[in-house]
Amino acid sequence: MKNLLFFLSTLSLTGCGGTATTDGDPNTLFVSGFETLDGWLPEPLSATLTTEQAHSGKTSLKVDANHEYSLTYTNVLSELREARPDKIRVSAWAYLPGNQAEATLVASIADPAAGASAKPLLWQGIKLNEQVKTTGKWTEVSQVITLPASINASHRLSIFLWRTGGSQPVYIDDLKVSVEP
Repeated sequence: MKNLLFFLSTLSLTGCGGTATTDGDPNTLFVSGFETLDGWLPEPLSATLTTEQAHSGKTSLKVDANHEYSLTYTNVLSELREARPDKIRVSAWAYLPGNQAEATLVASIADPAAGASAKPLLWQGIKLNEQVKTTGKWTEVSQVITLPASINASHRLSIFLWRTGGSQPVYIDDLKVSVEP
């Protein structure tokens, strides 16, 4: 059951009713407001989708004391763009209700041929508490990630929210991954 839940939590969000799309910008690889995921997921996984807070639309992702990790977006780089980018920008809107909310938006890249237990080739986190200066309001967070030369188009990008501490929930919405010039 644990393996099934892990598999389902790492399903590519692009397979769920067209959730992941671009916004018309040729540099955009992926955007999601998490609106069309509702109803597609089994209850243990859909609990990180919430209507409690939203930057746009009605739905966002949440981590809290009961859910250390959110749903994970995952896709092979070549599915996002024909040519392997040198740099990507990961951005989202984050909501921290108070000072007791701590989370990191994680981007990692792994070689699927190396197996599920292999160490990622890249792991980078945006510590939301460092970028969100005012709690109780939506704040855009962003980070540019330089991809090492060892990463190729067959490697898999994964993005998820990780609760790193605190007693309050943390929310993200309007996730975007784009090529950085």
